[in-house]
Amino acid sequence: MMQIVVAGACTPLGQALLRAIVERRVLTNGIAVEAPVQRVLAVDRAQPGGLFVDPAVEYVRGNYEQPRFLARMMGTTTDSIFDLSALNAGVEAGPPDAVIPPDLDAALVNSLDSTRALLEACRFQTVAPKLVMASMLAARPSGGALAHSTIANCCAMCEILVDEYARRALVDARIVRLPDVAQMRLEESARALIDAHELARADKQAAQVVEIAVQP
Repeated sequence: MMQIVVAGACTPLGQALLRAIVERRVLTNGIAVEAPVQRVLAVDRAQPGGLFVDPAVEYVRGNYEQPRFLARMMGTTTDSIFDLSALNAGVEAGPPDAVIPPDLDAALVNSLDSTRALLEACRFQTVAPKLVMASMLAARPSGGALAHSTIANCCAMCEILVDEYARRALVDARIVRLPDVAQMRLEESARALIDAHELARADKQAAQVVEIAVQP
């Protein structure tokens, strides 16, 4: 039986991901054995109306950058985490010449601080869990250029953090770079996250990066 955490579950992508997980019902755990999904902890800071409902899904409202909150929620038997935090930086993409985004503090709390708290919670799991982080293609522009929006920069910082925890064998990590939020097809993006979760990997000492091309 698997326990899965979805952080950012009440966003449009989070809702599409919950539906896809419930539809699939069986995923591969950290020791490469297929297991039924018993419990999905759907975590977010707010819970608007009209959320997807299923007996396997348990909504948990809270500020998940807080370690004590995560410890109570996750326990020590979480098998997998889908982290949508970086895409939920809480800012709109600003102009490239913006010097100080007015909501930088909120962006960092919602993305970097939340991702670090989730990674820290992985230290206390019985087995190093799988972690699938949703990022965006703009976090790593072609040619080595730096990103030009707060949300893309937050994604880039979270990617580095996830890779470091993977290098230390604290998580079995995958990073999925999705097209720009405005171009995302939610169901396809949710399936891409699940496909990344199911990747068979011989070397787990670095985060596996998967890039999803923009659909015409």
